[in-house]
Amino acid sequence: MCGSRVALLATAAVVGGIWAGCELMEPSLPVRFMGLLAWQTSGGLDAAVRLQDGQPIPWSTELVDKMEANLVGVRWRRSFLEGIASKFATAAGLTVGPRCPERGYLAAVAGGRPAELGGAIKVKVYDPPGGREAANGRVYMYVHGGGFVFGEAGMNEGMHCAVSARANVTIVSVDYRLTPRHVFPAAFDDTVAAAVSLVRDGVPGKDGGAPTPVRSLLVGGDSAGGNLALGLAVWASSDPAAAPSAHETSPDRSVDAFADPAPRSVGFSDEADVALRASVAGSVRAALAGMVLVYPKTRCAKLSPSMRDLSEGHLLTRASVQRFTKLVYPGRVAATEEEWAASGALVTHAPTAADRRAFPETALRPGSRVLTAPLPPSVTVLAQYDVLRDDGTDAVALLRSRSSAEEHRLVSVPRSTHGFVTVPELFPHGWPVAVDAIVDFVRKAHGDEPETRMAGAARTSEL
Repeated sequence: MCGSRVALLATAAVVGGIWAGCELMEPSLPVRFMGLLAWQTSGGLDAAVRLQDGQPIPWSTELVDKMEANLVGVRWRRSFLEGIASKFATAAGLTVGPRCPERGYLAAVAGGRPAELGGAIKVKVYDPPGGREAANGRVYMYVHGGGFVFGEAGMNEGMHCAVSARANVTIVSVDYRLTPRHVFPAAFDDTVAAAVSLVRDGVPGKDGGAPTPVRSLLVGGDSAGGNLALGLAVWASSDPAAAPSAHETSPDRSVDAFADPAPRSVGFSDEADVALRASVAGSVRAALAGMVLVYPKTRCAKLSPSMRDLSEGHLLTRASVQRFTKLVYPGRVAATEEEWAASGALVTHAPTAADRRAFPETALRPGSRVLTAPLPPSVTVLAQYDVLRDDGTDAVALLRSRSSAEEHRLVSVPRSTHGFVTVPELFPHGWPVAVDAIVDFVRKAHGDEPETRMAGAARTSEL
């Protein structure tokens, strides 16, 4: 038994050594491995999309059950493959993502929200090593990625453990509702409800303990979560009387639960409704200190250069973007890649394409007058091999056009692919670049002194 364990560790060390060397190649072995994850995911996504094609909207419960069944196996396989690769890398001494089970616990926010509006929202809370007192009301709400189809509150634990410790901040990771069971705008509504609950009620204590007030709030997320994080900031900074473009087809229920009595009808017309929205959004905007956007999905799947040139061989492919989008916005998406290429836009339903809840970049474009308050400062972290790379660079350019380059940082991580922050062991050179940038930004946004690091430790490529 002992011999077999030694053999396994020796094999892992050899594979890990090769991995470490190949991580410096272009494109690196980790990038290629993440491409394999995309390949084994595509079948399940295809099967789910095929089920919805030609089906009436709204779907039947039976159809949604079948679509879910096609995705459960994909979720398990992805987790298994990532886990195996991480174990090999860890055994070879490449571990860079800490774990902190003693500092993380599950809780719930928005506890008073009626079930028909989504109910309470599960979160995972990570306190710094010094406890809640060390955070002193500094909170970083994080929204995970996964194409609105995958993911849960415990994702990115390595990053949360590192950032909470080095920035002395309490991190609240949000477990929002996923598609296909809950389509747009359910994830957006949950993100808004979680932020409002934190600002209004505080961070829930462990095992039902007393909540802690929020003094300063950052919001962040990766991929789909980056979309939701930016969408939340846009919502909090927008004219409360301006209805989302797709309100008629996807009603905005984001603040229903905060009315008295609740729920109430939302129409963006009466004075009481506008006053409610202004009050709820204003409380969140007053607390917002910054945004952390990690390879965010910000716009309506334009065929940008990165979407064309980096469409295959990485974790997120152009075909996967189309499949995810079809599941999130059923009946509103180009049927084929050819139709997408011909029209230049993946979402063919014009009101949805212009809806700032779905694509927050629309509120940043020249001529848009939706924003009534400045957006908070931001840092955007992008991967070298990512179809969404241009989403991020263009979003930063729009943010800077409304403020300055100093307010909105852009950090490029070489030899990395979409999803790299979730599996730190696979990217021992790139992952610390992202964490360093996020720690620096979080500390500055909360008014803390810069972190002291060894000379020469800066690994950030900033644009």
